This record gives sequence, structure tokens and C-alpha cells, in this order.
Amino acid sequence: SSGLHPVTMRALRLRSGRPVLRRWVSTEADAPALHSGELQMQRHSNGCVEYILNRPKKLNALSLDQAITMSRHLPLLDQDPQCSMVLVCGAGQKAFCAGGDIDRIVNESDSGWNLRWFATEYRMNYRIAKFQKPYVAMWRGIVMGGGVGVSIFGSYRVATENTLFAMPETGIGFFPDVGASYFLPRLSAPGLGLFLGLTGHRCNGADALHQGIATHFVPLDAVEEVTAALANTNFEADAHSTVRTVLENFRGEPQAAPTLNDRCLENVAKYFGAPESLEHLLDTLEADADTSSFAGKTLRLLRSKCPMSCAVAFRQLRRGRDLSLAECLQMEYQLAASFTHVDNYNMREGVRCTLHDKDSKPEYRPRSIEAVTTDELDTIFLGVPGDMLDLE
Repeated sequence: SSGLHPVTMRALRLRSGRPVLRRWVSTEADAPALHSGELQMQRHSNGCVEYILNRPKKLNALSLDQAITMSRHLPLLDQDPQCSMVLVCGAGQKAFCAGGDIDRIVNESDSGWNLRWFATEYRMNYRIAKFQKPYVAMWRGIVMGGGVGVSIFGSYRVATENTLFAMPETGIGFFPDVGASYFLPRLSAPGLGLFLGLTGHRCNGADALHQGIATHFVPLDAVEEVTAALANTNFEADAHSTVRTVLENFRGEPQAAPTLNDRCLENVAKYFGAPESLEHLLDTLEADADTSSFAGKTLRLLRSKCPMSCAVAFRQLRRGRDLSLAECLQMEYQLAASFTHVDNYNMREGVRCTLHDKDSKPEYRPRSIEAVTTDELDTIFLGVPGDMLDLE
């Protein structure tokens, strides 16, 4: 036996006879998540390469080892003629992927591990976006944070009845990342991206489908059939067309009402569509708080979030409208460095109160959105000067 992982052997035996651009030797360091079992990989005979995020006790939260493995595999799979498509699922029913390894991010503080984590994760996000073959994510259960990043830039995102999609980072002293600067401002409903990014609103499967966050919807009891069909369908014809046909064959209609109904979207457009500033947004909500239940509830929600996180999210989403995905990820890398490496107080406080001491109220710095200064924001957007993210 050669000792190489099967996917490595196939990658090294390209049918075209052309050499692989760089050697891909599956070692403990190269594909650690496969060795530990927290990422399961299977090559089906039809060329479907299936990944299962296998950390169900942690709601399949994304680990550094998983991100390393997928980031290294994707460019090679894109060139490998024996790979027709990539399918990504989460183990169990509760979650596709509920985020990243938040506790470790907080505990590592300024060790440098965080910089490696975000560089690896964002590189994976970028490589998913660049992947030319069908990339299908089955959104069964919770899809948040890092789970959004491992799927949102793929060509197909499949929602179902129990899909719960959110970017909740402002509630833990962080900011919406994994390319949120790029994809949130590009949602078609006026103001929706800013609303989701600031409030962390939880979308159900109907919301995800109707707002273009998901590309398809299938009934929950058909998910296993869909994955089996993708693992057995002949992809010798156009792979994207074949995947779309499979997903359409199992297409369902959401039975639950969307939380983002017409009235809600009207309010989102009214308040979040084109505010002059974050302070202006708060002022308009406050002016209507006594007469509009939406305004009152949303104002209280924003006041409960980390002020610095909200100020950063407002600016990053504004900037992201005019940036490429690569530029957005570069910006987010600097922000992540500031929030987790330079000074992680707000994130440490947010995680403590939101995820651990749930009955306590976080003491964020500063205490209010109005107290955030332009100089403080400018400094956070600098990150670690001179440290650039290598996406290739």
C-alpha cells in the first residue's frame, strides 16, 4: 500500500495525463480532519465527492482542521476529471454547521492562532466561490456564521423545513464575517442585508428560499433521497444542469410562513434601506418606537447588541457594496484581527454572557453606539498593519 489517502491517489492519476499543479500528499498535517473523523469524505462512483461535517455534539461547528482540509482539497478537485461535483452535509438533524470554534477563538486571545484560523477559513470561503463544478450544501438545521461561510458561496444551497439561517455575530461582540460584507449587501430586498447583519435575525427555510439566500427547497423527509440521488446520478452530461434537474425533481414548497413577510420587508426597507448613518437609523426607529411594534422591537434589539460590533457592521456592509469578494475578505481579516487578536475584550465579554453566563448582561466597551468614535472605528479597520491575507 502507498499509504496515501484514496482521494490523493485519484488526484495524482488525472485521466488527462497532465501533472497536478502541486503534489497533494494526504498526511496528518495535510488532511487532519479526515484522520480524526471530524470531517468524513466519500468519493461516489459517479464522481460526487461528499463531505460530512461530523461534530454533531458541537452542532457541527467548523474546526480549523476541517477548514484546512477542505481548503486544500477544493482546487485539486476542481482540476480532477474524476470529480463531478461536491456535496456538503452536516451530521445529524439539528445542524448543518452552527458556526466556528468560538470558545477557542476567545481563549487563544493574542497567541496568533486566531490569525491562522481566520486566514484559513477565509481562504476556504474564497476557494468555494472560485470552485467551477457544482457545490451543493444541504442546509438541514442550523446554518450560522462559519456554517454560512462553508456554503453561501457554493453554487447550490438547499433549504428545508428546519433550516435556521442567521449571522448573529453582533450579539457576541464580533462582526458578520465569512464574506458577509459581500453577500449581505447583494440581497435583493432593500435594506435586508443590513437588517440581518445588525440584528442577527433568524431566517427559516421559507425566508432563505424567498430571499435568494437558498437556491432550492426540498422537504425534510426527502433530504436523504436527494443526497442519494446526487451520489448516484450520471454526470457525464453537463454537471450543473444535472444537479439542477435532481434538485427540481425533489422540489417542495415551504409550509411554514416566512418570518420576513411583506409587512416586515416593508419596515426593513423603510428603516434599513438607506439610512444616512447608524445614528440616523437609531433616531428613526426611536421616533416611531411608540407607534410601530417593528420599530420598538428592533430598537430594543439593537440596543442589546455590542455597540462596537454594530458600528463596525454598519461601515463594513456599506463598504462591501462596492468591493469584490477578495477585497471584502481582506477587510474582514483585518477586522477579525482587531476583534480577536489586538483586543478581544468585547468578544470575550459577549461570548461569556451569551453562551455561558446566560443570565448576565455584557458590559461592552463603549457602552452605547453613540459613544463609538470615528478614530476607534478607523483603528479597528486597520487590523494588524502589514499582515495581508493570502487567498490563493
